[in-house]
Amino acid sequence: MSGRQLSAVTGKQVVKALAADGWYVKRIRGSHHILRHPDIPDAIPVPVHGHARSNR
Repeated sequence: MSGRQLSAVTGKQVVKALAADGWYVKRIRGSHHILRHPDIPDAIPVPVHGHARSNR
């Protein structure tokens, strides 16, 4: 890796970015939103914990 840090984002920002690419929230279990895409068989769990930012 180049040692460059990525900027932190919230779970809500991740959900918004994925929604712009065609993903939608299929269900919510606790604090995790499970996203699906019409053309991709896999689901993506996104933790949405208030305003906490994640560097992942």
